[in-house]
Amino acid sequence: MPDTEQLHRKISEMGQRIRQLEDALAILQSSVSTEPHPLLENEHVPSVDSSAAKASHALTEAMSAIGTLTIGDSGESKYFGSSAGSEASTNLTSDPIPPAEAPELLTSLAALTFEGKSCPTGSETFSAAMTLLFDGLPPRQRAWSLCETYLEHSSWIFQLVLRSDLIEDVLTPIYNAREVGSGVMEISPHKIAFLYLVFAQAVLVDLTLPAYHEDGETFHYYARAALALRSFVDAPTVETVQAVLLMAHYRSCAGERYTRDSVWALLSLGCKLAQSIGMHRDPARWHMDEKTAECRRRLFWELYTADLFH
Repeated sequence: MPDTEQLHRKISEMGQRIRQLEDALAILQSSVSTEPHPLLENEHVPSVDSSAAKASHALTEAMSAIGTLTIGDSGESKYFGSSAGSEASTNLTSDPIPPAEAPELLTSLAALTFEGKSCPTGSETFSAAMTLLFDGLPPRQRAWSLCETYLEHSSWIFQLVLRSDLIEDVLTPIYNAREVGSGVMEISPHKIAFLYLVFAQAVLVDLTLPAYHEDGETFHYYARAALALRSFVDAPTVETVQAVLLMAHYRSCAGERYTRDSVWALLSLGCKLAQSIGMHRDPARWHMDEKTAECRRRLFWELYTADLFH
């Protein structure tokens, strides 16, 4: 790690400087006395082993303060702070034990709670839900128009995504998968939720439409369904944080149908999700690519600003 190399280099420079000062002090002392300077006696000089041990301990403490970030195959990430030891990694894949028998209705309702890891009724239900979500997308031309409307009239208030990232990483992959018909199941439901919320927010700020047009609430409904397909507590991603925050922003602008309490609750949830994936830490220390690192930094400060505002 760059921080480790920098720490070792600093220790080496300090050691060399200390030796130079000791030599200068010895020469000065010899010119005024035959006795060695008290600071140069052996009892005041730390042993090499002791210095190395202290340096190693300081390095260990620094590494512990940084914490650990784990990233799953599907992009889900989990941040373990300074209070988590190495033993925390042994529990990363543990799954909650489901009840032996439960009514289908209660099982479905359980999926909407914080403990649901995914759609509970199996891959067929997940596939059917994803198909409905893709079928509900507006035509590509309309989607482009909504994205441009969002970027022009809304993102300046709450910039959760850059134009290039929205088009290249969200809109294009989703619509390509829809048109080709393959790779649909590889698209994260939370990425689809974020795109639907971009559409919903765009409808709110579209000056060519009546105020609080019903299309906005329709897109918002689809986004809520997409968020429920995957646990946003156990396996959050950057798209999860973006979707939750944009849902809060949408509700704050959607008139009287949503309360300020729901907006505050969603923002608070977004803050905790961002913390759980280590967004409050500089991503450079985990050697992420520059694009991902800048996205996480920007999203953190937008979240910080929104939390102060509300």
